[in-house]
Amino acid sequence: MITSSPAAAAALVDACRVEAATLLRGNAHIVRSLATELLIRRTLTGIEIDEVIARAVAANAAEAERKRRTDWARICASAATFKPER
Repeated sequence: MITSSPAAAAALVDACRVEAATLLRGNAHIVRSLATELLIRRTLTGIEIDEVIARAVAANAAEAERKRRTDWARICASAATFKPER
């Protein structure tokens, strides 16, 4: 038994719902990849799920790195044009 009253059970379910939504939003790229593969294949084995997740994580990391490099290049270009006042 996890809760001692119906009100406590409802509060636990609400907290779990919020936590689940937060986890799904934070991993939306994985959810989208799995959904796409399921639409294509209709079923996935555990190994196939692991592969889809690994590809989604790698693609997300590569995109984040590309964005960091683009931002850094923009910062460097801006710094190169800086002329201090005399």
